[in-house]
Amino acid sequence: LSTAIESLNVAAKAFKASNERTNWAKAQNNLANAYIGFRSGTKAENLHLAVSALEAALQVFSRHGNTEYWGVLQCNLGVAYNEMSLIAPTNALTTVSLYQTALETCTETSFPQIWAALQRNLGIAYLLVPTTNTDDNSKKAIDCELLALKVFTEDKFPSHWAAVKETSGLAFMKKQSPD
Repeated sequence: LSTAIESLNVAAKAFKASNERTNWAKAQNNLANAYIGFRSGTKAENLHLAVSALEAALQVFSRHGNTEYWGVLQCNLGVAYNEMSLIAPTNALTTVSLYQTALETCTETSFPQIWAALQRNLGIAYLLVPTTNTDDNSKKAIDCELLALKVFTEDKFPSHWAAVKETSGLAFMKKQSPD
């Protein structure tokens, strides 16, 4: 990924120099995704760089100007914060907020796959939120996963379907009260 990050930084600088804001913002998104998966250096620093790149891209893609790409950026920002919540659990609250905000405009009707991915990720985030009431968060997670399954069906999206089923299973395991 270090070569990818180097190439994406070069591309972003070139797009910025030629005032190609849309391409620059897309390069920032790709750079963020690379940083999220980058294993060199510290995870915290890489995630900080990912968040910075995504926040920069959000300066170009507004909620109302390009709803779909804005939703993708919000989702990726949520992924970065979700990863950060493994380091500092309080970041899970930010993750939940990011996914909920994205779901306000990325609806099941308008962008079904993004919506389903946001629902799945929101379910994961609920499982990571530090709380004394694990049943409440487990129920919220299960509800989100069930919504994601409306789009991520076994026949159309088998790997997404399986991932959602796995998260549902984890949520049921975490739930303390009987079904």
